Amino acid sequence: MSFRIPQVFISSTSEFAAERQQLQQALANIPDFDFKAYIYEEDAAGPHSPEKHLMRVLDDSEIVVLILGSTYGTEFPGRSTSIVEWEFEYAREAAKELKGYLRQTPPVHPRQATFITLRPSSIESRTSTRSSKSSSAALVCAKTNRAAPRSR
Repeated sequence: MSFRIPQVFISSTSEFAAERQQLQQALANIPDFDFKAYIYEEDAAGPHSPEKHLMRVLDDSEIVVLILGSTYGTEFPGRSTSIVEWEFEYAREAAKELKGYLRQTPPVHPRQATFITLRPSSIESRTSTRSSKSSSAALVCAKTNRAAPRSR
């Protein structure tokens, strides 16, 4: 029997580039489990539009982790939402496992405040003033039963 390695889609604005890298590294170092962490900056859409590419990657992901902060981020081309908000909406509509982590420092962009306020309760928010790569990865691991054992 073969197992598919679960993919974790990590979404955030550029203010959390270091946290995305830390979470990716922490997921890679979880003992006895394999996760494939996806972060956009390490990939390219290729000949496809970024939207179609992201749809495919989100469809292939079991878990979507949102790291939300004070900035709203870049608007998705041709839409009135940020890229992160679009990723969230797409993942929610696809019934993906969503995990949200919130770290805000004033001032919060008004559109980001609205996005955070209106998000469904299906996202667990954690307010933190510091990053913790081991606890972030442990939360992702503990919240899913889809992890594949590492082959030995």
